[in-house]
Amino acid sequence: MDRTMDTLAETNHRCHIGIDLALTPLLQTARWSALFLGMLYGKQRFEYLAPIAAEERKIEEAEKATREEQERIAKALAEASTDTILK
Repeated sequence: MDRTMDTLAETNHRCHIGIDLALTPLLQTARWSALFLGMLYGKQRFEYLAPIAAEERKIEEAEKATREEQERIAKALAEASTDTILK
């Protein structure tokens, strides 16, 4: 039983099916074409999305500045309301 488990463990690590497939020129051309078309699509998609992302970053920076200003004002008001003579 122990010997069988060792044999199974060894065969699981070797994943060679035993079939050597030669790529035909048609298949190689199809694979390279798909790779090239995918790269072209990715470049076009990036060029489309880059300005949108830049605009979103600008909006986020403006919102962050406004939010920080509001937090600073709220903190100043909280400190001013606690600093009284009546403590």
